[in-house]
Amino acid sequence: MAAKALTGRQIVIVLLCIVVFGGVVAALGAEEQPDPSTASRVTMISGCAVAALAVGTIIALAVGDYRASHRHDVEPDVLSSLVPADQLLQVGRCHLWITAKKREDRLRIVVLLQNLFDSENAVDLELDARNHGGLLQAPIPDMVVAIPPSAVVEAAIEVPLTITGSTRKLKFALKGKSRTVGGRQVRFRRRNAITQPVHPLVQIGGLLVGRLMWGGGTFLTATVAPAPVNASASPAASSGNWTFTTLWLPGEDAAVAATRIA
Repeated sequence: MAAKALTGRQIVIVLLCIVVFGGVVAALGAEEQPDPSTASRVTMISGCAVAALAVGTIIALAVGDYRASHRHDVEPDVLSSLVPADQLLQVGRCHLWITAKKREDRLRIVVLLQNLFDSENAVDLELDARNHGGLLQAPIPDMVVAIPPSAVVEAAIEVPLTITGSTRKLKFALKGKSRTVGGRQVRFRRRNAITQPVHPLVQIGGLLVGRLMWGGGTFLTATVAPAPVNASASPAASSGNWTFTTLWLPGEDAAVAATRIA
């Protein structure tokens, strides 16, 4: 199960937990002195005070974060009505769902995107094919789209495939980002975050302190079935461009989105 995207409050909570630990250690260390001096008493009191203040702040932030993530949506969560909610991903201020299926001699990739803010959202999504072994005849261009305020958009592309006589698996590493300027949040559910694999330098650093760190990353997989016996390979072709369709805009019935999916 992928991790949810951390909010600003949750990041501060993690940092404050470190502060609490440091304050408790300082207080206990001062208390265990056989002949506590004035400085030791000050250290103990300061450590307790810092830890208590940090705990109070953690509680306040946790309550605020819970309330923020459980607010009622201003606009309907259209995307969760189109696809299972547990399959949704999140990149910045955007929810998305992605799939890839073979269509004759091409691979069709479809991405559904939902803007979480009522301002324009610029989303970039990169699909890095891992060890495709020549199965893709052309690289997949990055998807770049400006989603209208609060809208839901479909992006699609068809990539030419090399004809094969056996079933093959394609694996794409996902990497994305989104940018909005101003606006207010209109949808508040958090979805599984698109993550990146653990960097080799981080793995080396973990080994130095006795920890084995691996994994990470969000991937899309597609099964490419063998072509019919009488099929002939298409000539090499360049990948097409992404096409975009607006599925839903504020003020429309949420049900209309399903009728506009290509």
